[in-house]
Amino acid sequence: MKFEIELFHPELTGYKLFVNHTLKSEGSCDGKILLSVTENGDCEIWFEPWKIQPKVRINNFLIDFFLAEINLYDHKFDVEINKDFFKRYRKNDLKSREDSIFPTGAVHDPYIYDSVIGVGNLYEDIAEEIKKVLDIE
Repeated sequence: MKFEIELFHPELTGYKLFVNHTLKSEGSCDGKILLSVTENGDCEIWFEPWKIQPKVRINNFLIDFFLAEINLYDHKFDVEINKDFFKRYRKNDLKSREDSIFPTGAVHDPYIYDSVIGVGNLYEDIAEEIKKVLDIE
């Protein structure tokens, strides 16, 4: 799978891309850089100047560092890129929402769960009918 990783920050001037500890590309930029990663594995992106926190988009989705399990340092960030990246991101997103709305041991009210988290089972029958009409699984 191909991943397009975009970094942007007004002060961003340089970068280095390492995949599985091998330098793949480096260069200068003016606030924004678009990188293409086709290999699975550990991805490190070093940035200049240090001590900025660039925003990151992966395949045109603005990424939350915590949900993507990105380790951010003063001079780089590390992220594991593989075919399950977005599945893992979605799982972390749902878990984060559940933990913030329903404390440990709390009873999950299906109406609150569906309205706040948006992945409840209240409308499963309607979703199945829509899938049949659209002819999708």
